[in-house]
Amino acid sequence: MPFLSPALFIAKSQTLATALRFGGVNQRLQRTLGTGAEFNSANRSKATHSFWFRVPTLGIFNPIFTSDNGAGGSYIAINSSNKLQIRESDGADLAYRNEQSSMTISADTWHHGFVSIDSARVGTSQVVRIYIDGVLGLAGGVSTIGSSLGLQSLTHSIGFHANTSTYFDGDLAIMHWVDDVAMEPTDFADTIDGIYQAKAVAPTYGINGHFLPFADPDNLGVDFDNGWTYTLSNITAADLIGDGPPTSY
Repeated sequence: MPFLSPALFIAKSQTLATALRFGGVNQRLQRTLGTGAEFNSANRSKATHSFWFRVPTLGIFNPIFTSDNGAGGSYIAINSSNKLQIRESDGADLAYRNEQSSMTISADTWHHGFVSIDSARVGTSQVVRIYIDGVLGLAGGVSTIGSSLGLQSLTHSIGFHANTSTYFDGDLAIMHWVDDVAMEPTDFADTIDGIYQAKAVAPTYGINGHFLPFADPDNLGVDFDNGWTYTLSNITAADLIGDGPPTSY
């Protein structure tokens, strides 16, 4: 189904980012973390995921970022209820948790998704926070800590959930994974000139983290912080589009 592109009124301080288009079939980016101690984050109880997404179809499971642990898989995804959801379980040091935002998303609209994990917030039942476009849609507590989305030896995928063989259908842009730090959505996006838009940010991404701007057609899978390389499957420069989310840089 083609995207219905609404008219955009671009402020002087604003440009549009590029984005990567996924067609819902056989497209993904993947990498596997190493097994040495240097690949195991010193503190997997903290993490930040910031990304922009736009989908043409609602009511389906749409995986954004996943790790395949063979036990149901951990993921950040849009679920069939049109809510941003995080599920984590590694069968070892992390108990199952399944949290979703109370806010629904809209089709054919750029949204900023933001997930912050910090075990230090357990006393306030806000270990997991999910924001949509800067608005807190969930503050949930869990009984244990740890982030299987940062586990070593797992295959990490963008746009694919191995346990259900499901592929992302839509557009993704400006993907940050900050390992070992819980940040705020205002670090990555804010309302500027009346428009909610992405901001330039330069955090310390940690051992496993990444920054994927999807801006260079020759390096779509290259992490521009740690230098990791995601293997591209059925993704080429032709999948790069110019009408990404608004940015202030």
